Amino acid sequence: MDQLPNSQTVTNKPRVLIIDDDMYDSEMYSMSLESAGYDVDVATDGGYGYKLLTQNNYDVVLLDLMLPIMSGSEILEKWRKDHPKGPIPKIIILTNYEQNDKARGYLAGVADRYIIKASITPSNLRSHIAQVLES
Repeated sequence: MDQLPNSQTVTNKPRVLIIDDDMYDSEMYSMSLESAGYDVDVATDGGYGYKLLTQNNYDVVLLDLMLPIMSGSEILEKWRKDHPKGPIPKIIILTNYEQNDKARGYLAGVADRYIIKASITPSNLRSHIAQVLES
């Protein structure tokens, strides 16, 4: 019997994609989530992150806004344009970029949470992920 490639292996674990160019944050969140039972992929630039997003089914995407190659906002806009009726993972904006109220309002329409990295711990992040998965 043939096995699916690793990227398509079916598991009962919630799948999380972290798209963040800060290697320290990505590793910290990835280790925390994996120890809590999540299946985690990491992309350190927006181009690769978008590629992973289109090739796999994720339950949650942790998305930084300030990324090389393609910004987090560009990823969201392209995803909505290219997949208007496709399955939409839960999106958590996880950034240190504090935006004005108008920009946050826009992102609130396409994202499930907007979190400032400096104000969150890995355990708090796990709580946010659990909450968006339940909604």
